[in-house]
Amino acid sequence: MHFDPFSEEYYENPYEIYRWLREEAPIYHNEELGFWAVSRYDDCVEAHRDVITYTSTRGLTLDQLRSAEFGSIVEQVNSMIMMDPPMHHRMRRLVSKAFTPRAIASWEPVVVDVIARILDDLTDRDAFDAVVDFAGPFPIEVIAAIVGIPEADRTSVRRWTDDMLEREVGNPFPTESGMLAAMSAGQYFIDLVRDRRTTMSADVEGETDMIGQLLAVEIERDDGEVDHLADDEI
Repeated sequence: MHFDPFSEEYYENPYEIYRWLREEAPIYHNEELGFWAVSRYDDCVEAHRDVITYTSTRGLTLDQLRSAEFGSIVEQVNSMIMMDPPMHHRMRRLVSKAFTPRAIASWEPVVVDVIARILDDLTDRDAFDAVVDFAGPFPIEVIAAIVGIPEADRTSVRRWTDDMLEREVGNPFPTESGMLAAMSAGQYFIDLVRDRRTTMSADVEGETDMIGQLLAVEIERDDGEVDHLADDEI
């Protein structure tokens, strides 16, 4: 068996491939595409925790890992998922404040409201597509509410996300529309954070969404000075 993450077979039903990887090729090397994959839980945990041997700073996807130019781009991008310790630990501590058990519990009404509104829109239909009309929209709606994305913009954010994730069969590189979507999304979030910074109330402790909380948080820089997160860090 052959593991090609950009094959139609993998898109349609990856589970038999996962089973084969775990049982027959737990440390798999694809010479053609130039990647290694581990599939057993203990191996994944070991690699995840070994930040000396393995790095997150070279990108997230195969097209990024294969691009020499992307390595220099990562150094300019303050994305937590592309950081190694100690910088990753510092950023994670800040974000984790928005994911305390108390904060998670406070979002339950948000989730209920989002799902109820989507179901209300479907009540008059004789039939609907469970993925396209229900399961697809509600995760981004919930995440957007938690992050602080205005309701009017959430359809655009979901469309950009879908475009960024799309890959053609046999091609590890993003589509042209995916690259344009990445630029549009990046500019949107920078503009959103800047707008929120200028309109944020003096009562920063009252901020409830993630952008508001990250705007309010104070951090200690390497030089010992206390500062706030920059727009691109948020």
